Amino acid sequence: MSKTQKDKDPQAKPNQDKVKSNTQLLETTATSTPKGLDTEKFIRKNRLLLGGALGILLLVVLSILYYRYTMQAAEAQAQEEMFPAVSFIESDSVKLAYEGNDAFPGFKEIQADYAGTKAANLAAFYAGVALMKQEKFKEALTQLEKFNSRDLLLQARAYALVGDCYSEMAQYAKAEEYYKKASEYKPNDQFTPRYLIKLALVLENQNKYPEAIQVYDKLIEKHFKANNELTEAKKYKARLEQLRQK
Repeated sequence: MSKTQKDKDPQAKPNQDKVKSNTQLLETTATSTPKGLDTEKFIRKNRLLLGGALGILLLVVLSILYYRYTMQAAEAQAQEEMFPAVSFIESDSVKLAYEGNDAFPGFKEIQADYAGTKAANLAAFYAGVALMKQEKFKEALTQLEKFNSRDLLLQARAYALVGDCYSEMAQYAKAEEYYKKASEYKPNDQFTPRYLIKLALVLENQNKYPEAIQVYDKLIEKHFKANNELTEAKKYKARLEQLRQK
């Protein structure tokens, strides 16, 4: 072999490798499947699975729509059936309001028949009131503690009624807990002062005089527009201060 050929060989090999590499690239490109065809193949292969998933999704959507429709119908029916019971509790026919009769359902039955509706939730509140008026405080607690609302007035009222039940059963620490909840839930000048009075009195029953005085001060400072409760708070505070001096 001549020197010239030996000089050319080192350059020839890289060129051959480059050609080989380009050839492999072309072959790979030629045999690869476009992305669109891959997707099409996947759909064909998994059409049963995809169809099942879409079917489940459709079933979920239909179930939600059906639930909303049936709940709306149940809500309207429950509200209509509860009207007589509300009328009876307002006229102090509390036993009839709670238990109902052959002509109309009471709050107890409405809760069972229309569970999950807003009407059933409200029926629990009224049931608690009806049982309290019959001095069935333990049963009333069960009803009132089921009630839950974002309403400005009703939720605080429910807390206060729970406090009343515990107070009637001489469980003053629990009564204190719920009167405090009532007084702190969306405070207003119309009802909060009454809850503060209840809280202070139950603190007095536990001989927590300094804490009770603080509650009276809170009422005097923040709810001075509540004339009746303001007068009570000043009177009770003065009485406690005299007791502390003895």
